[in-house]
Amino acid sequence: MQHAKLLNLIILTLSAPKEVMMSKMSAIQSVHLKRIEHYVNLNSANPDLSPNTVAAACHISVRCLHKLFASLPYSFSEWVKMLRLKQANLILKSKSYVTIE
Repeated sequence: MQHAKLLNLIILTLSAPKEVMMSKMSAIQSVHLKRIEHYVNLNSANPDLSPNTVAAACHISVRCLHKLFASLPYSFSEWVKMLRLKQANLILKSKSYVTIE
């Protein structure tokens, strides 16, 4: 199990865009953010999505999750809210039969 996590971390690090690799954020931090983003995108409809559930699913502490977002212009909760609003906007634009309800 530990080897799979390490391999996943290496693959995500190597696949990070060049801009991320050259930014002030470390490669490990950017990989954690990519894992968080992937998990949240897959589970954004879950009303119980919380820092605790995301941190546990991404194998990091809640403190680490919040520290990752400390260097960004928004908190984890703000980011999840923005992501959900963007997804809702795309759904409303793409399907004319969908109502706001």
